[in-house]
Parts: sequence; structure tokens; C-alpha cells
Amino acid sequence: MPTKEEIKDWLKGIGKDRFWLADKCGVEKVSVDGWFTSRGRVPSYALLVIQNLMKNTTEASTLSECSSDESLLSSLNFSPEEMEIVRGFQKNFPGIDLESYLRSKVIDLCTGLDKQYKYIAERSECENDKKEDAGE
Repeated sequence: MPTKEEIKDWLKGIGKDRFWLADKCGVEKVSVDGWFTSRGRVPSYALLVIQNLMKNTTEASTLSECSSDESLLSSLNFSPEEMEIVRGFQKNFPGIDLESYLRSKVIDLCTGLDKQYKYIAERSECENDKKEDAGE
């Protein structure tokens, strides 16, 4: 995973600022500023997005974001109706890199479901303990 210094150097190297990075990570610029403070920490989902962005800018600097989105969209096999919705989104939000956005949303979803699963498991365990205590 890239360090904060490597991310800062990479941003300078590609001529992008923290506003751009915030947009790509789906957060506000103030969050990105916080990541780069001495005590700040870049969240794992953002590190994954940034790592992918860094990889794409070094390995595929000649490809446009649009072609990257097209590749991603074709691999998801959307129905024609779903593609119409996606195209509408792209028209209304042309600056959003769909691949990075989708990656961050999948990480958010998995994190949320994992927390929910742990909560349900703990609750179930407590209920079982209560039943055992009542039966004694």
C-alpha cells in the first residue's frame, strides 16, 4: 500500500490536487487534508482506490477514464434498461471515475455487512446465554 508521502508525490507528479483525490475517493477535501496530517491515517478503502489510481496512471497513462469505464461497464453485463440508467448518471456526473467509485462502494458495502453480521452474531450469543441462565 502506498504511504502518505508516496501519495503526495504521485499527486504532484500527475498534476492533480487534493480536491481531485477527494472526488475520486468519494469524500470531501477536508477528509483528504486530515489523512495527510501527522496523526492522520488514510482509510483502507481509500488506499485501495488510490492504489488503483496510481497503477492506472503509470501503466495506462494513454487510456482515457472513459475507456476504463467502458471496459468496466461491459464486464458487468447490464441490461439495456440498466445501461440507460448508467448512461444518464455518466451524463450528469462526467467527472466521476466509475471504476474507483464502484470499488469504494463495494468496500463500504462489505464493511457494513461485516459489522452487521458481527452484531447479529453477538446478539444471538447473548440471547442464547440468557436462555441457558433461565433454564437452570
